[in-house]
Amino acid sequence: MSDGQAGVVYLLHFHRPYKHARHYLGFSEHLGKRLAAHRLGNGARLMEVIAGAGIGWTLARTWVGDRALERRLKARKESPRLCPICRGEQGPADRIARACGTETLLRACAEPRTTRDSLARTYALAICSSEPMDWDAVNRAIRERWSASALDYIQRRAWKRIEEQAAEDRGSLT
Repeated sequence: MSDGQAGVVYLLHFHRPYKHARHYLGFSEHLGKRLAAHRLGNGARLMEVIAGAGIGWTLARTWVGDRALERRLKARKESPRLCPICRGEQGPADRIARACGTETLLRACAEPRTTRDSLARTYALAICSSEPMDWDAVNRAIRERWSASALDYIQRRAWKRIEEQAAEDRGSLT
């Protein structure tokens, strides 16, 4: 990856501090894959230690950017100021993200009033959480309730929602 390569700079908020660390700030060209690696304790030494200590995390904020932006944000040493959770700006969706695991998605999928769009919002929260997920079971339930094309739609809407949040965050760096 070159410095100028566009991607996503992201901020993870730990559910409880590990020694002095309350956040992880990183960069990725493929956020979904990177978050999956972090869930397994891979990709960064701090995330390995966090996973080993049983500390969960939530994707708190994203910015469209490159490694240079990541370095600038790290150099500021003010992750709590950049973190909407630490600033008390979290809304109901942010609180749900901490508890959005497999069972939450399966219950939502089984609820007759759940629409594909509302499930996509919950799916996006699950993507952004460190909660253990049985994605095979969730995706199978979606296919059984609706169809394979509905699963594709839900996944695309979930990622679009995450990207929209990144676009909103991009303008608030000043």
